[in-house]
Amino acid sequence: MERQNPGNRTLCWFCANTSMHKCTWFNPDNPQPVPGWVATQTTVHSQRGEDSALIKTSLCSYIVHQCPNFESMYSSARMRYKKKPVKNLTTGVVYRSASEAAEAYGCNRSTIAQACRKDYKANGCRWAYVEDGVK
Repeated sequence: MERQNPGNRTLCWFCANTSMHKCTWFNPDNPQPVPGWVATQTTVHSQRGEDSALIKTSLCSYIVHQCPNFESMYSSARMRYKKKPVKNLTTGVVYRSASEAAEAYGCNRSTIAQACRKDYKANGCRWAYVEDGVK
């Protein structure tokens, strides 16, 4: 099902085929652009670690606007996780889900979810699931 993405978020963040490794772009050995997609080339900057052990990287990537292989991970048949409220421990704001928080911060849902599970920072903030005893 082809879908258009009007913003600067890539459709890949919401595609079931990326997590199921059915996409040529997410082949870990040889990533290839999907034939027929409409995408804008961009550079992705990331960092991991803390303070003196901070590692910064830059990668060539794409913001995918249209893709002939797009299949939403949010369709009822594909829903594989239960949405849980998350709290930004830095600001105190509670979001209904990691997806909602990710949209507010312009990042991927899994970035917020990983920060909640592993006590990492995501977008410069600490995060936790509300049900984990966070008030």
